[in-house]
Amino acid sequence: MQRRIAIIGAGDVVRRGYLPALLRRDHCKVNAISSRSARSAADLALAHRIQGTYQGYADVVQDPEIDTVFICTPPHLHKEIAEAAMGCNKNILVEKPLCVNYRDSRTLLRRARGYAKTFYAGFNNYFREENQ
Repeated sequence: MQRRIAIIGAGDVVRRGYLPALLRRDHCKVNAISSRSARSAADLALAHRIQGTYQGYADVVQDPEIDTVFICTPPHLHKEIAEAAMGCNKNILVEKPLCVNYRDSRTLLRRARGYAKTFYAGFNNYFREENQ
């Protein structure tokens, strides 16, 4: 099964990390990328032959052609976007930090516990041997 992915955010972690890794995977197809201004998303989409570009996140999470979203925005937006993606029944990866404060992180994680789809808070060192 090929995952149909949208990346929300177009900063350095996307350009140097997530996008190159996802584009090498046969089971992943990056269908769309979004950014606040849409300009940086359009530039990345053109450079990597990604068909969809969006300004903001609302239309991305509502797109029925997307089943997975990577939230790679500034942390103060993570909770809002993740909740919107949950409302649209998407698989979700949220880049670290999960939220900017404990209360929001706890609220989001509590909701994620009962979520039927995948919810993952990215932590790039999680799988390192010394952290296991």
